[in-house]
Amino acid sequence: MAAHDVSVEHSIKNFHFTDETGIIELSCSSSDSLLSESEQHVCSNNCATIKVKEILDPSFGMHVWPCAPVLGKYIWYNRNRLKDKITLELGSGTGLISVLAAKCGAHAIITDSQKYSPVFKIAENNMELNNIERKNYEIKELTWGYISPM
Repeated sequence: MAAHDVSVEHSIKNFHFTDETGIIELSCSSSDSLLSESEQHVCSNNCATIKVKEILDPSFGMHVWPCAPVLGKYIWYNRNRLKDKITLELGSGTGLISVLAAKCGAHAIITDSQKYSPVFKIAENNMELNNIERKNYEIKELTWGYISPM
Protein backbone atom coordinates (compact mmCIF):
# COMPACT_ATOMS: atom_id res chain seq x y z
CA MET A 1 0.00 0.00 0.00
CA ALA A 2 1.69 3.22 -1.16
CA ALA A 3 1.72 6.07 1.33
CA HIS A 4 0.30 8.57 -1.16
CA ASP A 5 -1.99 6.36 -3.23
CA VAL A 6 -5.50 7.82 -3.15
CA SER A 7 -6.93 4.35 -3.75
CA VAL A 8 -5.87 3.12 -0.30
CA GLU A 9 -8.40 2.43 2.43
CA HIS A 10 -10.67 5.36 3.14
CA SER A 11 -13.84 6.30 4.96
CA ILE A 12 -16.51 8.91 4.45
CA LYS A 13 -17.53 10.97 7.47
CA ASN A 14 -20.59 13.19 7.71
CA PHE A 15 -20.32 16.41 9.71
CA HIS A 16 -23.61 18.06 10.60
CA PHE A 17 -23.65 21.74 11.57
CA THR A 18 -26.84 23.25 12.95
CA ASP A 19 -28.14 26.19 14.95
CA GLU A 20 -30.45 23.99 16.96
CA THR A 21 -27.91 22.11 19.05
CA GLY A 22 -24.41 22.50 20.39
CA ILE A 23 -23.55 19.01 19.16
CA ILE A 24 -21.66 18.52 15.93
CA GLU A 25 -23.06 15.25 14.71
CA LEU A 26 -20.53 12.94 13.15
CA SER A 27 -21.23 9.67 11.44
CA CYS A 28 -19.02 7.36 9.43
CA SER A 29 -19.63 5.43 6.24
CA SER A 30 -19.74 2.29 8.34
CA SER A 31 -23.05 3.67 9.72
CA ASP A 32 -21.49 4.21 13.13
CA SER A 33 -22.72 7.42 14.72
CA LEU A 34 -22.03 9.39 17.84
CA LEU A 35 -25.79 9.89 18.18
CA SER A 36 -28.50 7.26 18.26
CA GLU A 37 -31.00 7.35 15.41
CA SER A 38 -33.65 8.99 17.63
CA GLU A 39 -31.15 11.72 18.63
CA GLN A 40 -30.09 12.53 15.08
CA HIS A 41 -31.16 15.92 13.79
CA VAL A 42 -33.52 16.26 10.83
CA CYS A 43 -32.01 18.91 8.57
CA SER A 44 -33.87 22.16 7.89
CA ASN A 45 -32.70 25.42 6.34
CA ASN A 46 -30.59 26.12 9.42
CA CYS A 47 -28.13 23.28 8.99
CA ALA A 48 -25.50 21.82 6.71
CA THR A 49 -24.25 18.29 6.32
CA ILE A 50 -20.76 17.97 4.89
CA LYS A 51 -19.37 14.67 3.59
CA VAL A 52 -15.62 14.24 3.89
CA LYS A 53 -13.53 11.44 2.45
CA GLU A 54 -10.56 10.56 4.63
CA ILE A 55 -7.59 8.41 3.67
CA LEU A 56 -5.65 6.30 6.14
CA ASP A 57 -2.24 7.78 5.46
CA PRO A 58 0.76 8.60 7.66
CA SER A 59 1.12 12.09 6.12
CA PHE A 60 -1.54 13.44 8.54
CA GLY A 61 -3.16 15.69 5.95
CA MET A 62 -5.58 13.06 4.79
CA HIS A 63 -7.94 13.10 7.79
CA VAL A 64 -10.01 15.64 9.69
CA TRP A 65 -8.24 16.89 12.78
CA PRO A 66 -10.44 17.31 15.90
CA CYS A 67 -10.22 21.11 15.79
CA ALA A 68 -11.74 21.36 12.29
CA PRO A 69 -15.35 20.61 13.30
CA VAL A 70 -15.01 23.14 16.13
CA LEU A 71 -13.87 25.81 13.66
CA GLY A 72 -16.66 24.63 11.36
CA LYS A 73 -19.22 25.28 14.11
CA TYR A 74 -17.90 28.83 14.45
CA ILE A 75 -18.06 29.32 10.69
CA TRP A 76 -21.61 27.97 10.61
CA TYR A 77 -22.74 30.40 13.33
CA ASN A 78 -21.19 33.25 11.32
CA ARG A 79 -22.24 31.96 7.88
CA ASN A 80 -24.07 35.15 6.88
CA ARG A 81 -20.76 37.03 6.99
CA LEU A 82 -19.18 34.68 4.41
CA LYS A 83 -21.50 35.33 1.48
CA ASP A 84 -19.46 36.66 -1.47
CA LYS A 85 -16.24 36.70 0.59
CA ILE A 86 -12.97 34.91 -0.17
CA THR A 87 -11.66 32.41 2.39
CA LEU A 88 -8.13 31.04 2.56
CA GLU A 89 -7.57 27.70 4.28
CA LEU A 90 -3.94 27.05 5.19
CA GLY A 91 -2.88 23.42 5.38
CA SER A 92 -6.35 22.37 4.29
CA GLY A 93 -5.86 18.62 4.20
CA THR A 94 -9.33 17.18 3.49
CA GLY A 95 -10.77 20.67 3.01
CA LEU A 96 -13.67 20.36 5.48
CA ILE A 97 -13.47 24.07 6.34
CA SER A 98 -13.34 25.13 2.69
CA VAL A 99 -16.30 22.92 1.82
CA LEU A 100 -18.34 24.50 4.61
CA ALA A 101 -17.22 28.03 3.67
CA ALA A 102 -18.24 27.39 0.04
CA LYS A 103 -21.62 26.03 1.23
CA CYS A 104 -22.01 29.35 3.10
CA GLY A 105 -21.48 31.34 -0.11
CA ALA A 106 -17.75 32.07 0.06
CA HIS A 107 -15.19 31.53 -2.68
CA ALA A 108 -12.77 29.08 -1.04
CA ILE A 109 -9.04 28.99 -1.67
CA ILE A 110 -7.71 25.62 -0.54
CA THR A 111 -3.98 25.44 0.13
CA ASP A 112 -1.46 22.92 1.31
CA SER A 113 2.20 22.12 0.81
CA GLN A 114 3.27 20.62 -2.50
CA LYS A 115 5.14 18.14 -0.31
CA TYR A 116 1.72 16.61 0.45
CA SER A 117 0.32 16.87 -3.07
CA PRO A 118 -2.14 13.94 -2.67
CA VAL A 119 -4.19 16.13 -0.31
CA PHE A 120 -5.09 18.31 -3.30
CA LYS A 121 -6.93 15.40 -4.89
CA ILE A 122 -8.68 14.56 -1.60
CA ALA A 123 -9.77 18.19 -1.13
CA GLU A 124 -11.04 18.32 -4.71
CA ASN A 125 -12.89 15.01 -4.23
CA ASN A 126 -14.53 16.43 -1.11
CA MET A 127 -15.66 19.55 -2.94
CA GLU A 128 -17.20 17.35 -5.64
CA LEU A 129 -18.73 15.01 -3.03
CA ASN A 130 -20.56 18.05 -1.59
CA ASN A 131 -21.68 19.43 -4.99
CA ILE A 132 -19.48 22.53 -4.83
CA GLU A 133 -19.06 23.94 -8.33
CA ARG A 134 -15.46 24.36 -9.54
CA LYS A 135 -15.97 28.11 -10.04
CA ASN A 136 -16.53 28.45 -6.27
CA TYR A 137 -13.09 27.25 -5.19
CA GLU A 138 -9.41 27.17 -6.12
CA ILE A 139 -6.69 24.76 -5.07
CA LYS A 140 -3.23 26.30 -4.66
CA GLU A 141 0.16 25.13 -3.47
CA LEU A 142 1.23 27.12 -0.43
CA THR A 143 3.72 25.97 2.16
CA TRP A 144 2.91 28.15 5.12
CA GLY A 145 5.60 28.93 7.62
CA TYR A 146 8.22 29.58 4.95
CA ILE A 147 9.16 33.00 3.64
CA SER A 148 9.81 33.23 -0.07
CA PRO A 149 11.48 36.28 -1.63
CA MET A 150 9.46 38.23 -4.16
